[in-house]
Amino acid sequence: MDREWLQRVSVWKRRDFFKGWNQLQTLEEAFLPLEEKLEFLKKHIPSLLDVPAISNLPLGIRFVSMLDDEYPEAFFELPQPPLGLFVQGNLGQSVRAGVIGSRKPLPYSRRLTREVTAI
Repeated sequence: MDREWLQRVSVWKRRDFFKGWNQLQTLEEAFLPLEEKLEFLKKHIPSLLDVPAISNLPLGIRFVSMLDDEYPEAFFELPQPPLGLFVQGNLGQSVRAGVIGSRKPLPYSRRLTREVTAI
């Protein structure tokens, strides 16, 4: 399974993916290993095959997919685990909080986020 594909799907086709993921949970394929589940979804949801590329990530940001060892195990307990995380800095297994925000934040939002997260 291609982690770049997961990154592209997480940006462009997240809704299609989770619609299929939710349906998969009702089938016996729900018990397949993660990589086989992803291949099953890729095979059965045509819109996930033609996913546009994304531009390079900003400096210091990286994508940690659900296939990577450093992806937090606790996330797999969620009904819809994130396909991956866009990470700045180190991602330890003790992560219990994250920041989710707008793609186009206002200056006030940026300032408040820096204060709250101590970045």
